[in-house]
Amino acid sequence: VTECAIYAILLLGDLPGIIIHALCSLFLVIKKTLDHFVVSFINFKINMVLQEKEVVEIIEIARDVLFFDEEVRGQAEWDERAALARSELLNKLPRPIKKIIGVKRLENALLTIFNGVQNQRLNKLSSWSKMR
Repeated sequence: VTECAIYAILLLGDLPGIIIHALCSLFLVIKKTLDHFVVSFINFKINMVLQEKEVVEIIEIARDVLFFDEEVRGQAEWDERAALARSELLNKLPRPIKKIIGVKRLENALLTIFNGVQNQRLNKLSSWSKMR
């Protein structure tokens, strides 16, 4: 888990050389502790999503998608929902990560990932590959 996170940070972060060397050195020294912290953080976030009010919201969204498809969303609504998701993505990151990497670099990296996930053609291709 940690190796993937470090790779994504290095690939998308466009960090200065000294921070890259510091991250690699730190990773070698405290790999097990960092792995435990990352797994704990992911479990914490999953538990937050699985709280009752969040699960109810997810079930309501799934119900609306499956059973109430009369209304067709317009481009304005798609853009509004994408803007909301983008702002939530940028606001959910811990402050220390924002300070270490830099807010602008982190925003650029996250928006690159976000736009890749929002690409309709890529989503269709990934859906087909998952069905196989």
